[in-house]
Amino acid sequence: RGSLGARLTVRGKQGHVAYPHLAKNPIHLATPALAELAAEHWDNGNDFFPPTSFQISNLNSGTGATNVIPGDLVAV
Repeated sequence: RGSLGARLTVRGKQGHVAYPHLAKNPIHLATPALAELAAEHWDNGNDFFPPTSFQISNLNSGTGATNVIPGDLVAV
């Protein structure tokens, strides 16, 4: 048994929350894909190990400000 790590970067367009039509929120872009990967049936496991799973351990996005749509998201 082992693990496989990866970093996924989704680039959007930063903007002010009052003008969402001028921005592209990478969180909204990434969440359907991340949910689909987490729901995927990878294998059945075996007598020694449980089935393989996809686990997201970290999401990083935004500036810390609550009124700014982030420009990118990094999932690990």
